[in-house]
Amino acid sequence: MRLTCGFWIGLAAVVAGVFSDDDAACAQTVFYVDVDADAEPHDGSTWCHAFLDLQQALTAASNSQLKYEIRVAGGTYKAGAPPSTLQSFRLKSGVAVYGGFAGCGAADSDERNLILYETVLSGDLLDDDDPTPSSNCCSANGTQTCDVSDCATAVCAERLSCCNSEWDELCGAAARVLCCGPCGNRCDNTKQILRGDSADGTAVLDGFTITGGNANGPNPRDRGGGYYSTFIAPSRPVIRNCVFRGNAALAKGGAMANERSDVQLINCLFVDNVSKEAGAIYNSTSAPRLENCTASENVAYVKQGGIENNIDDSPAIINSILWRNQDASGMGESAQINFTIGTTLTLNYSCVQGLTGDLGGVGNVSDDPLFVDPDGVDGLVGTSDDDFRLNPASPLIDRGDPLHPPSPCETDLDLESRVEAGRIDLGSFEDGSAAPPQDANLDLGDFASFQQCIGAASLIPCLCAHDADGNGVVEVSDLAGFIAAFTGPS
Repeated sequence: MRLTCGFWIGLAAVVAGVFSDDDAACAQTVFYVDVDADAEPHDGSTWCHAFLDLQQALTAASNSQLKYEIRVAGGTYKAGAPPSTLQSFRLKSGVAVYGGFAGCGAADSDERNLILYETVLSGDLLDDDDPTPSSNCCSANGTQTCDVSDCATAVCAERLSCCNSEWDELCGAAARVLCCGPCGNRCDNTKQILRGDSADGTAVLDGFTITGGNANGPNPRDRGGGYYSTFIAPSRPVIRNCVFRGNAALAKGGAMANERSDVQLINCLFVDNVSKEAGAIYNSTSAPRLENCTASENVAYVKQGGIENNIDDSPAIINSILWRNQDASGMGESAQINFTIGTTLTLNYSCVQGLTGDLGGVGNVSDDPLFVDPDGVDGLVGTSDDDFRLNPASPLIDRGDPLHPPSPCETDLDLESRVEAGRIDLGSFEDGSAAPPQDANLDLGDFASFQQCIGAASLIPCLCAHDADGNGVVEVSDLAGFIAAFTGPS
């Protein structure tokens, strides 16, 4: 079943989200992946006959003359089996992979919600990672050195101040990179969870959390713990609605390393990734595009906690947020992103901490984004309860590119409607205060929303929620579909 804005996604499926026509229109073959599928054979033909492993589906999508769509149900998927740490999920031209589905056994198997059905690509091959290690090497501890002598020796060889001054957050980041045993038990993790080599713009990854990659091998497996791509043939995959969290690299690009590669990132969140250089993203001779992305709380214990660019790079950063990324210089502009001679940087309508104006561009700000709760209820950055949505008082609401062309059913990282009040917000999430009620329950609030939307021909949230016949206007003829959903079985 192809999901488009014209399809009655209904108020019962609200946060379910949609596929864009561009992605789905050419799909000729659909495979299903569900780790909990319960019917033999597991041939990927239906949700309950789904492949149990994403690698099986990627292998089956082998005819270069066809377009494939792979739908993945919520759950955790790994690129390989121990003891091998070298396998990766490889993005492929002509293959669009979507996560976040309810899957086999659900009332609506095609319901899509990235929160309820989080779909994780994990580097934790043995399921033994420790998100809260007991060793005090792994974070700031306020003393000199730390409680694991081998780790202290390794860290202090890289950063002498950790042993003759205070063991600070940078020492903790270095320990996470260099001491994979006491700091998370990640020595045996997948080195690069995703690879994008040779994948062109028809390769799509949408709706996943990428976590636990640990690029601790020799070059090039010392960079890009979450994603690595290099130029073999033209490489320009699309990665959309993804979270890169808790990845590490020995050298560069804790979350992502692009070498002669032009990845397109849309609505992506980078948080709590660590490396020696480029805590979040490392670029070399590449032209990545970041649109409505957020990079925050990433750390490089030497330089560029956020994004590192090099000669011959041409990155474009639009409607995005770079905030509280840290390196040896602190959290100023250079810790968020660098500008090197030979780099052609396009930076527009974005928020960069410590912005000096030297980076150029238009519409850029350095205002505090006022994230809702970046360290979550548990007080720990990098766990699933962190909330990088914008507080209703955020100065970044309606501060994006005023010429951004809204398209029907364009969504944010929550799969909620974009451009709620006429102008796009900055970052991965759109402020939802102007949207029709969407809480997965049909109630009187939804009926009031429908009444307000009658006659709407341009308000995208109205069209996506209530335009049942897909003719571009909410009208009386849509009422029958709404009433059927409202009064029918839940």
